[in-house]
Amino acid sequence: MQIEWKWFDSLEGIPKEVWNNIFGHKIMKSHEFFMAMQYSNIPNSSFMYLVIYKNDSIITILPCFQYKLDLGILAPRIVKRMISFFRKLYSNFLFMKILGVGSLASTCEQHIGVVKGLDENEMIKVKKIITEEIKKKSKETANKLVFIKEVPQNQISQIQKLLSKDFYFYHSLPHCIIPVFNETKPYPIALRRKEIQRYKTIVSRFNDKYHCEIVDDFVNLIPLFEKLYLQTLNRSKNIFEVLNESFFVSIKSYLPHSSCMVAMKNRSGEIEALGLIIEDEDSLIPLYMGINYNNTERDIKTLHLYSIIKAIEIAESKGKSYVKIGQTSYYPKVLSGALVENLYLGFYSYNRIIQLLIRNVFGCLFSPTNVQPNVYKKALAGVIKQKVAVDGFEILN
Repeated sequence: MQIEWKWFDSLEGIPKEVWNNIFGHKIMKSHEFFMAMQYSNIPNSSFMYLVIYKNDSIITILPCFQYKLDLGILAPRIVKRMISFFRKLYSNFLFMKILGVGSLASTCEQHIGVVKGLDENEMIKVKKIITEEIKKKSKETANKLVFIKEVPQNQISQIQKLLSKDFYFYHSLPHCIIPVFNETKPYPIALRRKEIQRYKTIVSRFNDKYHCEIVDDFVNLIPLFEKLYLQTLNRSKNIFEVLNESFFVSIKSYLPHSSCMVAMKNRSGEIEALGLIIEDEDSLIPLYMGINYNNTERDIKTLHLYSIIKAIEIAESKGKSYVKIGQTSYYPKVLSGALVENLYLGFYSYNRIIQLLIRNVFGCLFSPTNVQPNVYKKALAGVIKQKVAVDGFEILN
């Protein structure tokens, strides 16, 4: 048995069928999705891939990227105020150039891909190569912080076994899923009476001013979408990555039959909001949204909430099992029926001072998120959570 490895600076060196065999059929882990990122010229980023071979066959793939990260993004409010004060004195305070492992665009998935069926000795060798090569690459590229992205609760122990103990994991923002089961259809029948009434109010407000269109060929809408997306992003309290027009064009190019936009228009036919949706085998994924903020707060809230309702409606019509609505804005999402699962971030640094901070301080920067209970009827909540657990989710609420 011969175990070897190699770094690639492009996906071109990794066959699509091998990549998808290792990572499975989830679209957010697919070769096509990573091609879209690689060829998007996202500012301040670059990509590389660690590939491990056994007897010339690929057994492990680690997609990696370089990026500039704001370490204060997930800190509690009081800590953010302190960070803001220090940045008035030193603008780069708690900003750091990183070597990321996973996807630059947030996917709520981990991306350390290892083939099934390796024996214990082979797994030990794979772990040694992954750990040593990540550490070596961070030094070579002068990235003092290694950042393992978005490991779901049910995979954290598995990923920790692939890395040495000096990689420390802390809470990321959890992600939200809305189940679309027989028990929940038609939406919102499974929710409590109060939330059903809330749904009716949102739909009524939306229908009074707007209408909705699904646009499959959305290339001409991308310049406007980028503008609205950036407006929305600038109002977000937590910004991991800033994507560009080229990324959205690449999504349509590499995922032509699995992507669409939802356009929300006023009575004059002007677009007030756009949502980019990715369609997976069993899920609908509203990936990014852009809203025209030259509207009243009530109208902005209506557009945002109706985008969730519309995604559920589309998922029901396509026979999907889930709507995956990502991180942040937990209150409106939970009131719409979202169940929430923890995600984790991993960190390591070859710099002794930074590693000391990772071990002793990062737990304060990356603390758990408080999430309210789910809003399903008592008679259905247990059944729904049990079915979700069968699909591998470990739910907080």
